[in-house]
Amino acid sequence: MPAAFMIGALAPVGAVPSAHAEPAPRPFSAASAKDIRDCPDRRICVWTGENFAGIIQIYTETAAGNCTITALNYRSAYNRTGRSQRLWAFGCRGTNRTIANGSAIPAVGPYRSIGG
Repeated sequence: MPAAFMIGALAPVGAVPSAHAEPAPRPFSAASAKDIRDCPDRRICVWTGENFAGIIQIYTETAAGNCTITALNYRSAYNRTGRSQRLWAFGCRGTNRTIANGSAIPAVGPYRSIGG
């Protein structure tokens, strides 16, 4: 069965000044990824499946105190932003986990937001 994939832009979601505010526009891209090496430098990549499978979502760093709501739930993550990021269940509230720069987590979530 072929892997699901998306190419192009979805409705932008993005950084906000607090965890309770509505998201502002933020660059987003999604595409089919063959493996973790498809994550570009200076980005955090999250996949809809465990072990970096499924649809990849690519985001820029989320600054401290801000929140990025991802377009899709994710179950694995790779951080290449240059800084630690926090993975959140939703809206940068509730269950969360820190992912250090250069770290990959093959099984996390399902989560739906990224915070600085």
